Amino acid sequence: MVNQGNNFNCDVCTLEFTSQAIMDAHLAGSKHQRRVQGNELLWKLQQTETCFTQDEETGKLTCLTCHVELTSPQLLEAHLLGTKHKNKVSGVGGNAGTGGNAAAPKRPADGSEPSPAKKRNPIPGTDKYFCDTCQTSCNSDAQWDQHLNSKKHLNKLANPGQ
Repeated sequence: MVNQGNNFNCDVCTLEFTSQAIMDAHLAGSKHQRRVQGNELLWKLQQTETCFTQDEETGKLTCLTCHVELTSPQLLEAHLLGTKHKNKVSGVGGNAGTGGNAAAPKRPADGSEPSPAKKRNPIPGTDKYFCDTCQTSCNSDAQWDQHLNSKKHLNKLANPGQ
């Protein structure tokens, strides 16, 4: 916070104000506080983590392990604490270094083997598919395949009537 003649500057937010009162209101505001906390968090992460970079021009943060771009230190911290990131760092799941796009077979919550996918049930006269088990329709082949591998569908197959 610098006073340059008749102008007051917030170096954290790179803003300029015409009076001390306006600057004080800014300093008490939530956006400024969030930016200060973000800068402190970024400094802390820079001391403890080495798996990310920050673009000097745009300020965007990139996780070098997952190749994910983030816009704030708070989002970076949440990403670094997340399961997908931790699994990639430790190599769990067999997807380490693949960009996370390899589809691991999903299992029902009870740990049993997933049932084989049902045949497609096209709705006559449309391009939609209907799942009798979940009572839901899908608009495309990709959506249908995604539904068949979803936790909800697999759990309903494993636990009918619940």
